[in-house]
Amino acid sequence: MLAVKRLGQEVIGIDDSTGLVEINIKLSHQPEYEWEEFVKNPTEWSIKPRTITFLGNSIVITCEEEKIEKTLEWMDKYITQANIAYDKLIQEKERKRKEMEAKKEQKIKEIQKLNEKIQNF
Repeated sequence: MLAVKRLGQEVIGIDDSTGLVEINIKLSHQPEYEWEEFVKNPTEWSIKPRTITFLGNSIVITCEEEKIEKTLEWMDKYITQANIAYDKLIQEKERKRKEMEAKKEQKIKEIQKLNEKIQNF
């Protein structure tokens, strides 16, 4: 899988009632759903945005104004963690697919052997 990267960010709003800053983080490409889940549930975290919403190849987050820089630093860490976790997930899925394929091929061979055996019966 091609790793997702942060390409840039911009403040797109400030909530009048809460004062939270809304930031759009542009990504290198649109990630898969599983990757998004890894970002939403990082294995290691310090500062988490109040909200995380995925829109195509963007992440929209909200955070306190005084935590913008730290939140963006941690978002980079969450993106990196998600890339690593998603890569492991894809490798595991591929391993299981190959295992199932091998079992299927073995079963076909067993059936062929049995068919050969009963052909001479």
